[in-house]
Amino acid sequence: MAFYTRRQLILLLSLLGAATSGLAVREWRAAYPELAEHLEQFDREESGRDREGSRGFERQLAAETPPRPRPWASARLHATTGKVGSSAAEHRVKPAEPIDLNRATAADLARLPGVGPVLATRIVAAREADGRFGSVEELKKVKGLGRSRRERLRALVTVTE
Repeated sequence: MAFYTRRQLILLLSLLGAATSGLAVREWRAAYPELAEHLEQFDREESGRDREGSRGFERQLAAETPPRPRPWASARLHATTGKVGSSAAEHRVKPAEPIDLNRATAADLARLPGVGPVLATRIVAAREADGRFGSVEELKKVKGLGRSRRERLRALVTVTE
């Protein structure tokens, strides 16, 4: 039977707490990939502002680059028009006919409502790794694609043999 000193127990509990926190963060990132990407981008922007001279470069870069659509922003106030609108919805439209999951490219899938470039890439990667989809329900094996989003996509996608 092993007896531990108080210092060893504190160290052991600290390591266990750190490991548990790491697992919790990993699971959260898997459940919310778009939000995790947004927070990482925010962190990169904030750390860039701390560096000397970076603010002028950021302003110049922002003036030269058009804003990219953000899939996590459902509605935002447009600076130029002053209207509330969805920048992601402007680029994602409901297709006239369902898209075949076994033939679609990541760009085709990214145009679907609720599917961004990251999720579209995961769908294509799952198809390449596990083979063709047998049904739309097999989308549940794609990380980050929950039940409600699968239900919304059901009418927009199809699977052909």
